[in-house]
Formats: sequence, C-alpha cells, structure tokens
Amino acid sequence: MKISAENQEYLRRLCLYGFVDDVLAGEEHIKSLKKNYMPYTAGMRALLHQIQNQEIDATNEQVEDLYSDLVDRAQFPSWTETALLVMIGLVAQVAPIYDLPDRLKYLEEDCTTDGFSLVELFQRICYHLVRYGKVTLVGDVDSDGRAFIALYDAYSEYNWKNANIRGRTDLIMCAFKESIA
Repeated sequence: MKISAENQEYLRRLCLYGFVDDVLAGEEHIKSLKKNYMPYTAGMRALLHQIQNQEIDATNEQVEDLYSDLVDRAQFPSWTETALLVMIGLVAQVAPIYDLPDRLKYLEEDCTTDGFSLVELFQRICYHLVRYGKVTLVGDVDSDGRAFIALYDAYSEYNWKNANIRGRTDLIMCAFKESIA
C-alpha cells in the first residue's frame, strides 16, 4: 500500500467521526444538513409520488414547504455534548501520577509541540479518546535535543501498517496529516 493511500479502517471510521462532530455541533447544524439526518416523512414521499404521477393537483414546492415546516419544528436535544463533557470529567478528574527523571522534569510544564503540560496533555488525551475512541501520541526530539510529545487526533492518522514480529503485532508504518497552527 502506498503511503499516500488511506487505510480502509480509517475510511470506514471517517463517517463515524463525522456523525460525532455533527451531533456535537448542535441542533442548528443538524437542521442545516437537512436530508442527511431528517429525511422526508413517508407521507411526503407518497405525496411526491402522487405529484409525479399527476394523481393530485399539488406542486413539489408545496412538499418543500411542508418539509421546511418539519425542519423548523424539529428539536434536537443537546444531551450528547453534556454526556461527552461528563465522561471526560469523570476520566480526567484524577490527575495522572508520573515520576520523571531530573533531566526530563521540564516535560511537566512543557511537553507538547504547542506548550501544554503533562496534566493538560492527559486531559486532551481523555477528550479525544472519549470523543473518537482514538488518539495517537508520538514522542520526538527537537533540534535542541529536548523531548516532546506530538498529539494527533483521529482524523490525522490516515494510513498505517502492522506486522507480526515474533508473535507480536507491531506498528511498522504510520502516516499523518500535519496541520499548521
């Protein structure tokens, strides 16, 4: 598989990640996507069929008006966002316990590419794991020889390959989409 290709598992999960993002964006966003989440009712489909077969004297615009009224009346309670925040709070309320050697103490306050502390990194990991079920951490060293941790969300890791090495499944290739902040 080419490194530029997208892993089939990634492609399968993209749809699920999109659902999560849409739901968390709230009612107005869901309503803006209309037929993706709110299809015509059975009655509206039957009415359109009768209009196409010229069985009744009505227009497609009248059906669209009915549909617009349906969308306007629809309610989408935002329980998902509240549930997400509660779950993250439950998981992240316990501060991580770590014991770093003296030469790595700086990581306590500055361990990520964007300057977050270890505790903040832990909270970000919890957020991504609860939201998408996936987060990738990559340890690296900068040009000054200082270690840091790069966090990649579920959308970023688009290709990977595993191999069985001495009875153990190991990651042998991984490709990420980089974002410039």
